[in-house]
Amino acid sequence: ELKNRCVLAPMTRERCDTDGVPTALHAAYFAQRAGAGLLVSGNNRVSLNAACSPHSSGLHSAEQVQGWRNVTDAVHAAGGLMFAQIFHSGACGHPDIIPGAGHPVAPSAVAWGGPVRTMYGKVEGVVPQELSAAQIADIVGDFAETAKRAVAAGFDGVEVHASSGYLFEQFFSSGTNLRLDAYGGSVANRCRMFFETVEAVAAVVGSDRTGAKISPEFNKYGVVVDENPQETFGYIARTLGDFDLAYLHVADNSLSFDYHAYLRPLYSGCYIAGVGFTPERAMAYIESGQADLISFGRLFISNPDLPERIRTGSALNPIDPSTVYTATARGLLDYPTMVADSGSP
Repeated sequence: ELKNRCVLAPMTRERCDTDGVPTALHAAYFAQRAGAGLLVSGNNRVSLNAACSPHSSGLHSAEQVQGWRNVTDAVHAAGGLMFAQIFHSGACGHPDIIPGAGHPVAPSAVAWGGPVRTMYGKVEGVVPQELSAAQIADIVGDFAETAKRAVAAGFDGVEVHASSGYLFEQFFSSGTNLRLDAYGGSVANRCRMFFETVEAVAAVVGSDRTGAKISPEFNKYGVVVDENPQETFGYIARTLGDFDLAYLHVADNSLSFDYHAYLRPLYSGCYIAGVGFTPERAMAYIESGQADLISFGRLFISNPDLPERIRTGSALNPIDPSTVYTATARGLLDYPTMVADSGSP
């Protein structure tokens, strides 16, 4: 049970060292936003090889688990609930991201077509190594083990990140999945690894504490493009309905097709709609039944008390885009709440 229908969207806020361990900054940031019905962490790599940037967090070491335990303790003390988003970057990785991370892997040896942020700045991506069936099974196992660590870190559940052009979306997309085995070709085959992973994670934490996130046509990263995304994501939404998950989280910023209108009737469970929502649009979606929950990203960055601002119809702080990815508390902890706005103690 959630106290409201506002979700803190998973966002890459960086600010970890290359060890991927969350800090006191992360604990303070998420605790500030514990007024959300549900908070979802930024993407946590399931292994060193799964990283897509040098300063994002992970959940594959004891130190990372303890770092996240400090965060979840702070969130729970503030009355919040929090899921851990877990992911693998696939072809979006790079050998220079983190020392020892190794070469990126993907469904096929197809460079994703975009730049990669490394310890040495932005560089061009490299051609990934094609995964064998045995390696696919190993990564599915990595997700299950990471889900176990998320529970140990105090998270209330886990969100499997299958969006934003990362590994699962590389499998979904006909532009990056050229395989001829059981993980390529048909829509069902291209989605196989994802469903195997969802099943493995749900077996560890329970289906009622497992969520999944997808983003049809999200930004069209590089060559991670499917020739028939409506067919592919319609199949995903219908099939996920059989898993009895906590929710399906859909990020839709397509300018040519309304995926929320298309996918909501196909998915039988709790539906989270995200990307570009104002409070007014969010209310319209909830009242019409187009979504059960609404995730907010940028508005939650600049408004730590966003649910209360929405409830009272109060003005919203504007975001400063230049501080989204800085390495300090600036742009993370310094946005005022309504109490601070009013000058009250």
